[in-house]
Formats: sequence, structure tokens, C-alpha cells
Amino acid sequence: MSYRGLCDPAPHVATIPIISQSGCPRLRTVVVTEAAQTDAGRRSRERLLVAVRAGGLCVLTFGLYFPVWLAASGAELRRLGASVGMHPLLHAVASLVPIVGFVRVHRHFDAVNASRFASGRAGPLPSRAFAAAAILAGIAQVAGVSSAGPALLLFGLIAGALLGTVAAVGEHSLSSFDSPIGSPGRVRRLGRAEFAGLLAGALLVGLTLSMTVLAPVVSDTFQSAASRTVTPGKGYGITHENDGGTVTVDADTDIIRLVLDDGVDWSVHYDPSHLQFERSAPIQAVGFRVQGWWFKLLRTGKTQITASGLPECRLATPPCDVAQRTFWVILGTK
Repeated sequence: MSYRGLCDPAPHVATIPIISQSGCPRLRTVVVTEAAQTDAGRRSRERLLVAVRAGGLCVLTFGLYFPVWLAASGAELRRLGASVGMHPLLHAVASLVPIVGFVRVHRHFDAVNASRFASGRAGPLPSRAFAAAAILAGIAQVAGVSSAGPALLLFGLIAGALLGTVAAVGEHSLSSFDSPIGSPGRVRRLGRAEFAGLLAGALLVGLTLSMTVLAPVVSDTFQSAASRTVTPGKGYGITHENDGGTVTVDADTDIIRLVLDDGVDWSVHYDPSHLQFERSAPIQAVGFRVQGWWFKLLRTGKTQITASGLPECRLATPPCDVAQRTFWVILGTK
């Protein structure tokens, strides 16, 4: 007598509602073993990771990976029998065209919903909301291209986050319904075309950041440090008459002297990459007294000097009602 299998766990019997092609609901009874349940849990975690991967690639490439994902997932939909209306590659290229892109994204998720319906998955995905997110992402990308520095990075991340959310939801759905009801499902892997698109997008983003953010700063730093000739002791004085204005000095200027009114507890702010603080001291002459700050001009270009001060009488008892003082000036070189 064989005892094999007597201690094996009993299979789990589940009744799952699905939608038939006629639109009428019906029930399907599925027998799921413990091994299948374990495998289903593992596949579920894998599907989540794949979805996060698709969304993360969109964020890291400022949304440039999204058309690549459209092409790859469009080919997957065509294999499943749900067409996006044109060749997947043309579908992805058309998504880059204003207005047409809205239609393409909407059509893409209509095909996803058709596959969900055919496989018995409940709940359609919001095609219009995803298409609207793609429009907002396109606006952010255009705003980023016309900007520079931190604004470019901000708009790029906004576009990537919007398109990443759309791609993550779509990718998770693709990995979910590509199997019979009750089975763990097939997880879609990263294809060669997607990997090539990722590398191209990452390279483009890197070049964009280098040219718009890093290159101007590095170039200005090295050029000003290498080519600037300083005349020792040559100075320029900034006073309260320059408040709110722009001062332009010769490129070979060595010392910048800031002179502000006495009787005020001043706090001066400056960019240490442009100006090096030397000293501060009161300046006295017959009939007047002022406060002075001396800076060494380190490089060419524009910088801003600001100061805020609290009149000393405000600290007396009783305090006076004199308003707080402010000062700012833009310093540039010829």
C-alpha cells in the first residue's frame, strides 16, 4: 500500500467570476494547489517590481523612456490580439506629436482594457486620465527645455513622474492578464529595444544636464580663474547710492569696498565663490562716520551683495520706531 500523497495539502478550490464575450457574467471554478499559490505570490511580487522598474526608468530619463515603453508594450498587446491601431514603432513615434500623442496614449490603454476584458479582469483602466497625464508631462518637458539649471531638473522630474505612473500601471496590467484565470501570470522582461532606449535616454539626459547645468558653471569658473588679470590694489567702492542698482567694474579689479551707514547693526551676505571677505572696520573722517567691508574679487561675472540692518536705537530702552534697513546691489564685470 502506498501512502504517497496522503499528507499533501489539499488543493484550494476557488470560484472566480469572469465576463464572457457576450457580456454576460459567468463563474469559473479553478483548482489552485499550494505550490501554485506560492508561485502566484512570487510572480505577484515580480510584477510589482517590473512595474516599479518601468516607472523608475521614466523618471530617471525625464520621460524619454515612455515612447520606448509604448512601442514594447504595443508589440506585447498585438501578440495578445489587442491592436493599438498601427505598428508599435509608429505608435510610439506618433505619441511624441502634440495632440496626436493624447490620442495614441488613449488608444493604447483602450487596447489594454480590451485585453483585460477578454481575459476576464475586472475594472478598466482610466484611459482619459492617463492621456491627460501624458499631455501635462509634455507641457512640463517643453517648459524644461526652455529653462535652464534647477528649473530644467524640476520640470524633467515632473514629466518623468507623470509618465512613470502611467507606464507603471500599464506594465503591471500587462504582466497580470497574460495568463489564464487562476494562474500566476507571465512577467514581461526588459527587451533589447527597451534596454537600448534606456541607454539612449540616459545618455541624452546626462548630456542635457551637463550642457545646461554643469558646463556654464565649470566654464565660467575656469575661464575667470585662468584668463583674468588682476591689478593689485585696484579697487571700487559701493555705497548706499548704489542700493537697488547694478555696478559694473573693470575685469582686473582687485578690491571691492562696501560702505554703509553707521548706527545700524548690519548683516552682509555675499557669494564666497565671487568675493573673499578681507576685513570690516569703521571709516571715520571729519564730520562723518560709516561702516566698511573689504572684499577681494575672485572672478568675473555677476553676483549679488545684500545687507539687512537693525537700527541701534531699536535696541535702546525705550526702543525707537525706525524701520529695519535693507540694501542690495548687483556687481558685474566688463
